[in-house]
Amino acid sequence: MIISLPEFTLASTSSIRLKILDQAGLKFNSIKPKQEEPRATGFATPESYVKFCSQQKAKEISLSHLDSIVVGCDQTVYFQSQILNKVANKEECIDRLTAFSGKHHQLVNGLSIFQNGKEIFYHGEITTITVRKLPLQQITKYVEEEMPLSSVACYYLEGKGIQLIENIEGNFFSALGLPLLALMNFLNEYKDRAYP
Repeated sequence: MIISLPEFTLASTSSIRLKILDQAGLKFNSIKPKQEEPRATGFATPESYVKFCSQQKAKEISLSHLDSIVVGCDQTVYFQSQILNKVANKEECIDRLTAFSGKHHQLVNGLSIFQNGKEIFYHGEITTITVRKLPLQQITKYVEEEMPLSSVACYYLEGKGIQLIENIEGNFFSALGLPLLALMNFLNEYKDRAYP
């Protein structure tokens, strides 16, 4: 490791988040929270939704892993004044990408860090994505090839989904679901406080 940073526990088993952290050379454990994420209905803003979800994940793991730094992340999609939930099937996935075609939407991220059951850091970040104007045939082909049903946005930026994108305004790591630079900055500051 180039810089020695504190180890932490990630309250997630998301394959893309694990890959990002591994490639960054960070030392961490990964634990999946047991609580189910609530649906976005009832939250006034996408920011309040991802903040609640990321805090819920980090707090749950923190309460059973005292003294550990626990990182919780969440991401949602905001489009035409609506907070979107995950689609249920291929048809809904195609419909969503068809709605996105030629327009922009926002990926809203929350990063919450807990220790001893209390939040010690929070960071919110928004990335704006513009999707290319796509014919239905191309959308259908993409969905059938990659089946991105686990993504709220219905595409994988780390995969073939990048071909659908015209522009990304903001942080690419956040678009993938992890505000990595904010996490790295926190870990550096935490290290400096612990070992002045």
